[in-house]
Amino acid sequence: MFRRPAFGFLTAPLVVSIGMLLTTRRESDSLPDMLLEIAVFGFVWYIYPLIFAIVFGVPLYLLLNRLNLIHWSLSVAGGLLIGAIGAMSINGQDPSFIARLVALGGLAGLVFWFLAGPRDVSGAPHDA
Repeated sequence: MFRRPAFGFLTAPLVVSIGMLLTTRRESDSLPDMLLEIAVFGFVWYIYPLIFAIVFGVPLYLLLNRLNLIHWSLSVAGGLLIGAIGAMSINGQDPSFIARLVALGGLAGLVFWFLAGPRDVSGAPHDA
């Protein structure tokens, strides 16, 4: 019953991690240093949104599931909201950084809905 949502909660932060890695400038010039930097920041940018997904996303999912309101638009809105909360928790960041995190949060919400949203008989996601 909770297998698909759990997979969605573990997979959606990868969107933020990959998005931040692709849109952040690297400081290193050598390939080994760059690979190490990508591995470390990829891990950090996975754990950080995972914490916010667990703290804010799980209760939101349980509430919406109880009210039978699991819909792609609410998943995107929840992702945008959680992305905004996560972005605002980092002090001293420029607006473009905050906008990237909020947008990636919305995209992560959409990925979560695709993985964990309601399914019809064929197994394909559908609008609730």
